[in-house]
Amino acid sequence: PKLQNAIATYYVGTPIDNTTVVNSVSLSWDFAQFNLQCCGAVGPSDFVAAKNWTRTNPYPPAAPLLVPFTCCPLGAAKSWTQLPTNLSSAANCAATSSGAYTVGCYDRLVSILATYKNYAMIVGIIVGVIEVLALVFALLLFRRKEDYDTL
Repeated sequence: PKLQNAIATYYVGTPIDNTTVVNSVSLSWDFAQFNLQCCGAVGPSDFVAAKNWTRTNPYPPAAPLLVPFTCCPLGAAKSWTQLPTNLSSAANCAATSSGAYTVGCYDRLVSILATYKNYAMIVGIIVGVIEVLALVFALLLFRRKEDYDTL
């Protein structure tokens, strides 16, 4: 519910051009949706409650937007630093929500983390073993120094 409340309270829309004013919450959701290929926290219906979003569509058809442009396939390379500038290819999808991603970003992120959890555990175990070995060698060096000092 907190993620859905964040959309309802703070989402103001996707930046269309340099004159569009957006907040960090909107930008974060747009980057997540674009890169994870998801829509909303739980699904596209999360945007129905977005009270600060004007839903203005600058592209044909002139119908108001049902979902943000980033909920639709944009055909651009994924990037965590820059959103695509040509959003017109997603105008029909955003106005009708036909073809929009149906999976919520929370579920998508959980599935990605589940996919890579074994790799993360293996890396964690390797780092732990290296730490223990470093501690053992440090103790051996310290012990050797004490033996040297007694001579």
